[in-house]
Amino acid sequence: MKISTRLDSSTTRINRQRKRRPLAALILAWLLSTAALAGAQTFIGYLDVHGTATQVIPITLTNDGSLSLQISVGPALNLNANAAVGVSEGVIVYDATGTNRLYGAVQGEGTTATHIVNGLAAGNYSVRLTAIGYFEGLGWGNYTLIAAQTPDPLPNDPEPNDDFDDALTAVLDTPVTGHLGYLGNASVMEKQDYWKVTIPADGTLHLDIAAGAVLNLNQNASLGNSGGIMVYDADRSTVFYSAVQGQNTTATHSAPKLKAGTYYVRLVVLGPGYYGSYQMTARHTPETVANDAEPNDQFTQPGLLSLDTPVTGHLGYYGAGAGTTTDLQDWWRIILPHAGNLELEVGTSPLLNLNLNASAGASGGIVVYDSDATTVLFEAVQGNNTTNTHVATRLKPGVYYVRLTKIEYPSYYGSYRLTPHLVAAPEDSELNDIAASASPASLDTTVWGILGYLGGGAGLTQDQVDWWKFTMPATGQLQLVITTFGNLNLNANATVGVSEGITLFHTAVGGGVGDRLFGTSQGGNGNPQSYPLNLAAGEYYLRLVKLGNDGYWGRYSAALNYVGVPIINSPATARGLTGQPFNYTITALGGGTFGAAGLPDGLLVNSGLISGTLGAPGTHDITLLATNAGGTASAPLTLTILPFPTLTIQSVGLNQVVLSWPTNYANFALRSATALSGNPAWDVVTPAPVTIGNWFSVTNLVELTARYYRLNREAPRNQSPINPCGPMAKPARR
Repeated sequence: MKISTRLDSSTTRINRQRKRRPLAALILAWLLSTAALAGAQTFIGYLDVHGTATQVIPITLTNDGSLSLQISVGPALNLNANAAVGVSEGVIVYDATGTNRLYGAVQGEGTTATHIVNGLAAGNYSVRLTAIGYFEGLGWGNYTLIAAQTPDPLPNDPEPNDDFDDALTAVLDTPVTGHLGYLGNASVMEKQDYWKVTIPADGTLHLDIAAGAVLNLNQNASLGNSGGIMVYDADRSTVFYSAVQGQNTTATHSAPKLKAGTYYVRLVVLGPGYYGSYQMTARHTPETVANDAEPNDQFTQPGLLSLDTPVTGHLGYYGAGAGTTTDLQDWWRIILPHAGNLELEVGTSPLLNLNLNASAGASGGIVVYDSDATTVLFEAVQGNNTTNTHVATRLKPGVYYVRLTKIEYPSYYGSYRLTPHLVAAPEDSELNDIAASASPASLDTTVWGILGYLGGGAGLTQDQVDWWKFTMPATGQLQLVITTFGNLNLNANATVGVSEGITLFHTAVGGGVGDRLFGTSQGGNGNPQSYPLNLAAGEYYLRLVKLGNDGYWGRYSAALNYVGVPIINSPATARGLTGQPFNYTITALGGGTFGAAGLPDGLLVNSGLISGTLGAPGTHDITLLATNAGGTASAPLTLTILPFPTLTIQSVGLNQVVLSWPTNYANFALRSATALSGNPAWDVVTPAPVTIGNWFSVTNLVELTARYYRLNREAPRNQSPINPCGPMAKPARR
């Protein structure tokens, strides 16, 4: 405190005070009517320790920020403690209550000083100036007060947003600003702000935050918060992220593995003395691949897998209202149309580990189940940031489930890509596990089958037996050639009660299994084994059984080669059109060389192929011949040479036309066009023909447009038409 050494008489000081009182009263009235501080404002007044010793000046701040008070006092005015008016400081700033002191200071006589009050929220305040208590030579004089505000450089958030219910929306990639720590009208400090952020996909929420020069985002004992920056789930209680950030800093806070959904961000100031503004920008980094269609966390709600088609999914993400409950597993359903090995090509993201998880009751990260979703046919694990192919071997056709489960540890999460492939096995026509359901086999053909395969609704029950049934049309020798592949061993099997892997039976009367004619075993070496069997004409069963040990399984082929006098088995009738090419192939069990007797002019036989151009219409009886080491055989062939068909057309009534041709020409189709010149389109006539006696018949409506009809000889499937232009009928107006 500055104390003047100048001594004035009491009389002189009192007279001076009295002369100035009227002016001081006028100035005080003007001061008390002041408005908000739109800019700097000047207040002039007079204080007298024996009169108006103290004055209160109301001030309104329009923005959060700092209040600056530049005060100049006369040579005899000292702003200081004054017991008479109950103050200990000459310059005091109060909040709107007028009693809560926010700032206090003293200022000596004849001085100019600036008083700064920081951390004030927008609102009403008052400044109290008091002349020092009785002190010789001091306590009166003029003063000038220039009040100005320095607003926070960033806009405040729209209040209130101090709880979850009032949370403001922060749009991704759009900066928002706010203030914390400023003292309000009743000295109540704004301690926290709440924001609501929605992310459109699984991924990481980033918060780019810049804190003001004096703003510290941290724990606040009065709120019981764990950090100055906190991310909550939509349940408003689960905290996914908590951190602190000091004043005058810029930092990025990342909350990873969040599901798509809405989250809350809570910002909290450390406490008194820390205040200011912040800028926050919420960003989102989505998972690199798309999520699976949730929910698919149980086998009752699986996603659908298609062979050779990749799918993607996420595991280990949480939130979206579910709190810390994570997505631990995904189920997929797949149908295998053929037996074989199911290959699962799996790629994991950098932090996703597919492994056992006790919480989910999973013994492996990648599990293949049978259609009961319980029987495990294959299981494996796979680490993060890898791509592997897992093979579930020897699966039967049917429905299967694939289960992917993340490891127990929360720090492992992310995306995966799953692509199923099937390496098909040449399966037999199941079910052929008993003689009554034996698959048919033909001589001089090779049949394929599998044994030891699992699943297909049967769980771990293996396919251990296959039955085949074939016919010997005549007495001769059968060369049975069997080849086993992989680990398949055809041998004794106690489970099905047999002592040999390959057995041939005669068919008993009534179609049951008759006498055993042959039996042996064969290992799985991939080399064909030939068994010559002399058989009489009749029907036979071939039974193939795998070795009982589970490790023996695979595929096999069985060739039934006939050895003996040829048995011609090509068709006994043939037909063709006069003047058209003709081809006919002679075939026979046992093979050999082929010939034909009684061929009409224009046809020749060469290496079993009868070919040439057909002559005049008529019927020819031809003898087919086949010769091999066992002897010579013959068979009749009736060849019918037909003329081109006649297409007849006649009107029925006034508006219908009927077109007919003989049923001998079933391989002809009726076509029509609207012109003959150029390159007309000959379209198949609808509706399809109906059979009336020995004729095909089509009925069409008659219209004004001329239409031409003809019969086209249609080629067999996968062949080009031969002489497609058949006979043409006269045009009909239809």
